[in-house]
Amino acid sequence: MATVPTMDQLVEALSSAARPLNAADQRLAITLYRALGDGEPVAAAELARRTGRNVADVAATLDAWPGVFHDDHGRIIGFWGLALPAMAHRLQIGGRTLHAWCAFDPLFITPLLGEPTRVASRCPVTDEPVSLTVTSDGVTDISPAGAVVSFLAPTKPWDHNVIESFCHYVLYFASQAAGRQWVARHPGTFLLSIEQAFELGRRYDLDRFGAALADAAQAGPVVEWLDQGQAVGCGAGGSPRPVLHEERAMRITLLYFDGCPNWPTADTRLREALAAAGLATVPISYRRVETPRQAQQLGFRGSPTILIDGHDPFATDETPTGLSCRVYQTERGPDGAPSLAQLRSVLAR
Repeated sequence: MATVPTMDQLVEALSSAARPLNAADQRLAITLYRALGDGEPVAAAELARRTGRNVADVAATLDAWPGVFHDDHGRIIGFWGLALPAMAHRLQIGGRTLHAWCAFDPLFITPLLGEPTRVASRCPVTDEPVSLTVTSDGVTDISPAGAVVSFLAPTKPWDHNVIESFCHYVLYFASQAAGRQWVARHPGTFLLSIEQAFELGRRYDLDRFGAALADAAQAGPVVEWLDQGQAVGCGAGGSPRPVLHEERAMRITLLYFDGCPNWPTADTRLREALAAAGLATVPISYRRVETPRQAQQLGFRGSPTILIDGHDPFATDETPTGLSCRVYQTERGPDGAPSLAQLRSVLAR
């Protein structure tokens, strides 16, 4: 078994192996993940419609990316860890069945999708079933409780053989003993706890897709852009549409400042909480706070701050305003964003 690299080393290795993406291509990638997460093949024309890019530009970009798989009609059925055809790791997402290329994939893809994922796989040593639930908060319902993940730090850029060169070495095991038995036969591999692998995925998302997450430009629930002085409504599929009058009248604003590492996590949890409450179409307004004066005017008590109908449900009299990172006291201890349970609670009031 190889020496386990540090978390920083693993993030660096993964990011170095992945193709660099500018902000526009990060948005395209996240849009493709979410479109494929709907459970149907995705055409380049649909991605162009959702992202506002030229169809030829989208098609050329996808052709240049390794790890994009198409059906006989040229539609995308597999992309960077997420697949429609059957594979070893089965995913249940909102009643839809998809599959993952490797054990790591649902751990970093789920927060980008904004929906809980139920994972079902099998241990390649004991043939025992391994299952878990992944949310933007972490991993729960791990069975068996001692299940682990094998991993391989990439040493060169990923190419079209990424499934054979990387994914086949990243698997779920029913126990440490089973995992150790397997990695002893596969030089360069090592074991991570599932919680460690999830944290690696969270940090990889920020490193890989940080610009797109910071722009809040992913296809998702209805989004209203305040920074640009315009409102753009997008349905769950990314298509423009009005907010229905019979929907619950609720105004939600997510305040943040540039460079805050925690507001994308708050955004993902907020969208997940809204969906769980049947409020997926309620608009979210994103507001970047740039000066102490703005912070005072907006009641900005650190990044991220969530306002519901203009009220900060997490604020206390002792919470000062200002351009600082905010710490929330959650059921799991201090965190940089409210927990999913806390968000569900305040949305239910």
